[in-house]
Amino acid sequence: AILNQARKPFRSKLMFAASAGIMAVAMPGGGVYGTRAFAQVANTFPSDCSDDVSVSSVNNGDGFADPGETIVCADSNSTPIGQLVLDVEDLTVIVGEDPTPSLVINTSDPSLPALYMYGTGDKTVVVSSQSGVSTGPTGLSGGAVKLFTSDGKLSLTNNGSITASFSSLSGVAVNMLIEGGEGTLNLDSTGTISGEVNASNYGSGATTINVGDVTTGGTRGIAVTGDGGTISVTTQGTVTAGSNGIEARSTNRQDGAETKLDIRGAVTGGTNGAFVRSDNDIVVDLTATGDLHGTTLL
Repeated sequence: AILNQARKPFRSKLMFAASAGIMAVAMPGGGVYGTRAFAQVANTFPSDCSDDVSVSSVNNGDGFADPGETIVCADSNSTPIGQLVLDVEDLTVIVGEDPTPSLVINTSDPSLPALYMYGTGDKTVVVSSQSGVSTGPTGLSGGAVKLFTSDGKLSLTNNGSITASFSSLSGVAVNMLIEGGEGTLNLDSTGTISGEVNASNYGSGATTINVGDVTTGGTRGIAVTGDGGTISVTTQGTVTAGSNGIEARSTNRQDGAETKLDIRGAVTGGTNGAFVRSDNDIVVDLTATGDLHGTTLL
């Protein structure tokens, strides 16, 4: 089904059947969207980061990332904080302590993200309002923030900025992937995202995306794949991309799951503002009180 023109305000609840074909989405198994082992990781962190015991009762202050800890990265001398690559269960990383600006940037290995958390268990990242995460000038392939878990929950709160320096091409600013389990995937961004957003949940939990401004010259602005619970995407600001502003795909859905799009700002793509695809019968709930420039529903 194709909606050639979105109306404002517009609300539609429709039932769609699966159709042939495969849309390119973030998938596990390789490349920037997949999993990868990094033997060099020792779960240490740059000197501007700390697991000080004053931050959390779980923290032990030993200078290593341990399960359950909260790591705070706050720049004290106006220099960028180096790359973080951490394989620890149930870990939280906070970037910045307002009002002091802090920046985590990829300064060493351009094939890795600037902030990468992977492995098992829950992963949580909070970017403070005066702070940010960036790929750096050479960080084309690695991306800015990548969160991966095989069986847990993922949560990213961005109150500052997340930037893929090659966002004018097809840089990945945010890449979140749950391979299985019952975990929920949550992205809440009141700040800015420059580069593509990829969120894939192959577990049974819900996927919730709430963003302000997302800008990229890449193919997709926001690409979401769900294999379990409901997909919900809410845009509060402007989303622009080279092809589709939003791509949402449901695969093997649970009974009662939906794909919900709530468009409150302008969403624009070179081909579609929103592209929604289902591999099974599913309810698509689309609300557009902002400007949605073209919609394809398959």
